[in-house]
Amino acid sequence: MFESTPEPIIPPIKVLFFCLGNICRSPLAEGIFRQEVEQAGLSASFQIDSAGTSGNNAGSLPDPRARRVASENGLELTHIARQLTAEDLKGFHYLLAADMRNLNYAKELKQLNGGSGKLGLLRRFEAGGTADEIPDPYFGEYEGFVECYKVVNACCKGLLKYLREVHQL
Repeated sequence: MFESTPEPIIPPIKVLFFCLGNICRSPLAEGIFRQEVEQAGLSASFQIDSAGTSGNNAGSLPDPRARRVASENGLELTHIARQLTAEDLKGFHYLLAADMRNLNYAKELKQLNGGSGKLGLLRRFEAGGTADEIPDPYFGEYEGFVECYKVVNACCKGLLKYLREVHQL
């Protein structure tokens, strides 16, 4: 979860998902979490975005395989990749990384620039899960994106449950 229990926040609760390139895992998380929030009737209570620690894909749509698996599950991913900034660490309440490498990058950025955003690993919200990281499907086949979608979906459900409890939504 997070290093400390969050203080109550007056909505909107600002949630940012991040991975390396912002074309696979984090846009999937953004889309899935947005869908979960909408289905719960809580859209006005959240602001949701995603970013990447690398700027290599800035300006790009998500990977076609991520868009395909999203489409097959009723989501359209239209997010344009962008790089995580020091301002994100100040402007978002919760920043959730796909893996330790990217979490450590964000911790260093926060140490250098400050910020009050809570950093954590998204996979820690997977009910019954034992892993900390969401594997990067980029260098694999489409099946890796299907598995990534399943894991991220479970994590987003757990995250929304957690935030609803903490913030009494």
